[in-house]
Amino acid sequence: MALLGRHKDPCLICKFPHPHIKQNEGKRPYWHCPDCGSLLPTKNRAQTEGLLAGMIPEGATHAAAPAGKIPEPPKADRPIIVPRDAAPAVIAPAAPPASPAPAAPPPKPAGLWDALMSKG
Repeated sequence: MALLGRHKDPCLICKFPHPHIKQNEGKRPYWHCPDCGSLLPTKNRAQTEGLLAGMIPEGATHAAAPAGKIPEPPKADRPIIVPRDAAPAVIAPAAPPASPAPAAPPPKPAGLWDALMSKG
């Protein structure tokens, strides 16, 4: 599911500040609150337009969005700063571990026939 943006109004159920607006495979947007888990799908064009009218697009800058409408990330003692124009790092997949040689099967326990036919 693709995240389109965040809604400017709080969640209707739990008052989460900025619930997510996502899009499903059928290309219909829906309201998703990550705090309480509520899902509110749209079923027609009027609902879709109403939902998207109150949305702040994902990746909007603070200047493009209304003041105080984009949630700030939590403060950290060592924040991670990623430049916007940096290319994503390509991580090579790890090589699978070498499989150990198969162990020899355990010796077969002696059965009744072995006990009767043994020479000893």
